Amino acid sequence: MKANNYNISEKSLEEIQAIKDDMKDIAKRVGNLKDDALTLLYENSGELMSDMAHVKDKITGRMNTNLCGLSSSIEKNPLKSVACCFGAGVILAMLFLKK
Repeated sequence: MKANNYNISEKSLEEIQAIKDDMKDIAKRVGNLKDDALTLLYENSGELMSDMAHVKDKITGRMNTNLCGLSSSIEKNPLKSVACCFGAGVILAMLFLKK
């Protein structure tokens, strides 16, 4: 008698199986999308790190050039450099001591 309570047609069983198969296919595709997304993320992060290293090297080069120029300027005019530093110190002291 229990078999009569669950009278499911053959067509309904086929549709249920088709839905199960579709769900498995969707799960597989989502897994593939996740893997593709991770691959793209790693590829793009490598490019970003490469670009950042290039910018760092460029900035370091400019900074070294500016420091060399400053150093040679101080060597050429030591008294002028001392006078400029003294003047900047006096101005800063006046600003900080001013109430």
